Amino acid sequence: MGKKRNEYFLREKQIIRLKMEEQELSKAIRNQGWIELDKPVHHGFYAEFMLRADIARREDAPAYQEALDACNDRIWSKKEDFKYKEYKSKKIRVKIPELKSINKDKYEKLSVGAKKFFVEDLNPIRNWRFGFTDKKYCCILTFELVVLKSKAYITHRREHNSILYQRLGEIDKELHKMSDGHPWGGWGYGKWWNKQKNKKLKMVAERELRQVLRELI
Repeated sequence: MGKKRNEYFLREKQIIRLKMEEQELSKAIRNQGWIELDKPVHHGFYAEFMLRADIARREDAPAYQEALDACNDRIWSKKEDFKYKEYKSKKIRVKIPELKSINKDKYEKLSVGAKKFFVEDLNPIRNWRFGFTDKKYCCILTFELVVLKSKAYITHRREHNSILYQRLGEIDKELHKMSDGHPWGGWGYGKWWNKQKNKKLKMVAERELRQVLRELI
């Protein structure tokens, strides 16, 4: 019994060590720097709102632009027509930019002229994690805006350290092997899995014993 217990704890310690190394490697991969490309690569299209030409020529155009900059949300699409298939209905839809809500802190930083283009959101999304609702403000600009489409380019790429990825793959294989090929093998899982496996083996042995007794009778 003591030998089995020692083997179990050694195995669990090894899994913990590998998991910790896996986390460190994943963090190192995420923190890799960016390398600027010699030539930008065209990759999809952007769409965002901009002020209409006649609105942009007005004397109070800076207030309009300030309000738009505070809530403008640029979207990306692989296709120039921004069409996509809706997951549930399977219908073809067209993506359009949206004006996102802003919080109270961002609203208070706006000028008096820009604030007049916002109203308080009476149905804000409740923060489920902290249990409170922060004030949100919606932009009321509509006919003053038009959609601007432009090409999107990739100008940088992530550094790729092949050694980090190679070691991450080795750890994944080791964890997979130590958990008997089960993808959820990890901290505390080995005990439950072994218990279920032993339970099944015990049931098979009992079935075989009953069969032998029947034949003897």
